[in-house]
Amino acid sequence: MVLLVSIRTLRHGAPAWQTLQSRVLARKLATQSRPAQKNAPQIDALGQNVLELGATNVGTWGWLRSFPKRRPFVINLASSVSAFAIADFTTQRMEGTVATDWERVLNFGTFGALMGFMAWAVYVRIFSVLCPRAMVFANQGFHQKIRDVAGMCDLAKQVFLDICVFMPFMYFPTFYACKNIVFSRLQKNPKEVFFEAQQTTCDNFIADNSSSMAFWFWGDILVFCLPAWLRMPVGYLVGFCYSTILSSLRGTADGDSTAVLEKIPGATTLSMAGQMVQRKLVDAG
Repeated sequence: MVLLVSIRTLRHGAPAWQTLQSRVLARKLATQSRPAQKNAPQIDALGQNVLELGATNVGTWGWLRSFPKRRPFVINLASSVSAFAIADFTTQRMEGTVATDWERVLNFGTFGALMGFMAWAVYVRIFSVLCPRAMVFANQGFHQKIRDVAGMCDLAKQVFLDICVFMPFMYFPTFYACKNIVFSRLQKNPKEVFFEAQQTTCDNFIADNSSSMAFWFWGDILVFCLPAWLRMPVGYLVGFCYSTILSSLRGTADGDSTAVLEKIPGATTLSMAGQMVQRKLVDAG
């Protein structure tokens, strides 16, 4: 190598050394840039740099403190499971039951796990595409919100999709499927579980969605108007309250929802209107 360089130096002079130096410098720069590519920013679902979050919080306490920001999905899943299970346990204590029905608690815990996956997919992934101004609207002040027409349209769209699409066709069918699986102690085949869940959903459609609309219409407006940093804790608090209502309505294997519906403002009126429409459709058919 040295001999070839020397021959090129004798023939062409200094430019050969300059060419060699430029090549060595280029290789050195390329080698130094490779580790930087490995440490490229890793952006999570909430738009946060995971590596920066880990680097700025050193030590065990820093790692624990930054864990919710670095792993928001894990926190969402754990919070969903615990909120549903604790809500049912609390409801049983309020009902004055002597012995805790652990199958009922397991039903709500399993349903909470499935809801953790479903809610993340719907509220974080799908709603961010269907309602692009939702987060911008949520982080604005009150005076900016009332002038943001596009943001208010996205707010109305989120409320409509939640109480008219997600709750009737995803939330309740999943709940009744979990209930059939847990209370049957895995003795039913998946096909039987699916059809029984659909039948129960249809039978309780008016009562379930009347209570859901009466509660979540105002709950969604509250949650979707809050800033992003406050939405998760308030959302879990509101969801916890509704889980106690759901536990009272449908927690037991043969729960009667009539007494509970009478205590929910607006739910009885919606239920009566829905039953009237249902009777007219049956008579017309």
